[in-house]
Amino acid sequence: MNEVFSLPTRVRIETYKPEYRNDFIRLNREWIESYFKIEASDVETHLVKE
Repeated sequence: MNEVFSLPTRVRIETYKPEYRNDFIRLNREWIESYFKIEASDVETHLVKE
């Protein structure tokens, strides 16, 4: 069965704010792990350890 999703009528683009940091890291990491492999050096250098 096909699902129907309603899309928002407006999109708001915001500039980076420090309070978005953890969400940005989480979303970025999820995206990378879906298409690539995160290496230990990447975590040490660029990502916050969980």
